[in-house]
Parts: sequence; structure tokens; C-alpha cells
Amino acid sequence: MINAKFKKIYDLSNQLQEKNYRDDYERLSKIEKNIGSFEEYLKNEMNESNRDISDERKKQLEDAYISKDKITKGDIVFNLYLIHFLHTEPIELDDNYKPLPLKENKVFEYGAVVSTSDETGYYSISGVFGGVDNDDHIALDKYNVLKSKIENNPLDELLDEIEKSILEQINDKK
Repeated sequence: MINAKFKKIYDLSNQLQEKNYRDDYERLSKIEKNIGSFEEYLKNEMNESNRDISDERKKQLEDAYISKDKITKGDIVFNLYLIHFLHTEPIELDDNYKPLPLKENKVFEYGAVVSTSDETGYYSISGVFGGVDNDDHIALDKYNVLKSKIENNPLDELLDEIEKSILEQINDKK
């Protein structure tokens, strides 16, 4: 039997994901006339996210990890991660409207994937307690603070914080 509080949070995370897809769709539909319906867009995005990744991409993802830890609290697992990747800045134009060379920045992302499973399936919420930084030392410090927080705080308190964060994002009107 899945933790009832986690199930509620999992359902909220699905609402947030749909909101994010809808926001992306609305933004893209203003510039792409042949985008189709939101349902078609959502189906395409879901198919893309469920697609198996190549062995090469798996290797790239594995190489991106700086740190990862697994913390289990009852039937809930927190998989912490600290990864690095290159982020390409948007195209900039010079005074003659010619593209300038692209700029790449090394970015460090930290957070947790919270998951559980039962006889009905596997449930996970990605990007919990996450953040991004351009400095590896600061990102590592934040990762260690996150690790300590998850190790030292009760599960109900952590789940309450996750729920609050997701609700704030759902209700954010941007």
C-alpha cells in the first residue's frame, strides 16, 4: 500500500507537470501555427519522455554525476544527485544582426528524486528540493546541506515541504 501522503503529492506533481506542458504549449502555439491541439502536443511529449535512451546518452548521463546518494525513510526513497552539464546561452546578434559565437556555461544541478512502489506500480517525483548554480563549490555545499536535511528531518516534515513547494508552483500565475 502506497503512503497516502506521498500519493497525494504524486498526484499534485502530475498536475504541475500538466500545467508546465500547457504553459509550453501556449507559448509555442503563438509562434508555431501547425502545432496541433494540446492533447496531440501532450501525447507527443509523453511519447518522447517515455522513449528509451541510447547507450551513448546513458553514458553521458552517468558521466554528468558528481555525487549521488540514496536515503531510505520507511517506504520512501530519496535519490539525491549533483550533476554538471554545459548550458548554451540563447543566440545573440551583433550590430549588423549577425549571430555572435554561442556562449556555453558549465552548470551544476542538485536535487532529489523521491520514489516509492507497491503492487500497483512505481511512483517517482523528480527535481525535489532542487536548484542550479554556476559554481561547483557552492553547488556541492548545497547538495551536502540537502543530504543532511533529508537524513535529519522526519519523513512527514519532508513530505509537507514537498507538497507546499508543488502547490506554490501550481498556483504561480507567472
